Amino acid sequence: MSPVLPLFSKAVINLRVIRIPIFEKSGTAWGAKEEMMKIVSFYFAVMYYIYILLSESSGHYYIGHTDDPERRLNEHNNADEVTFTSKHRPWKEVFRYPVSEKRSEAIIIEKYLKRRKSKTLLNKLIAKQGDNVFLKLFFDKIFYKLGFKQLSG
Repeated sequence: MSPVLPLFSKAVINLRVIRIPIFEKSGTAWGAKEEMMKIVSFYFAVMYYIYILLSESSGHYYIGHTDDPERRLNEHNNADEVTFTSKHRPWKEVFRYPVSEKRSEAIIIEKYLKRRKSKTLLNKLIAKQGDNVFLKLFFDKIFYKLGFKQLSG
């Protein structure tokens, strides 16, 4: 039996699952070769981020969560809908931290930060951008304070 050969040109992406067609050649060197297609699902982890944007025109902050920070920043700066972020363009990202593989946990942290309404807190997070030990402890503490055991990410 020959090895399994992945054909990535026909990949289909469904949310958190990538389905890649795999062709397997069976038979002996002397016999006819048969090809059959198998669909194999590979699960991959999606990381959700908490991000903070700063409006360069008004000085306002915006807090959000996403699994794709670059795409989300582009949407805030270029979307056609009239929203809070469309009124304060252009935006620049001043903070990004990978919080969890679970979107629900990222939403909990985002809502907590939004409820605080504290520029002092946001400035502190921005200043600690590279300090992953501090940020991990900070977000774990928030999660614990809200009655949860620990962030999964």
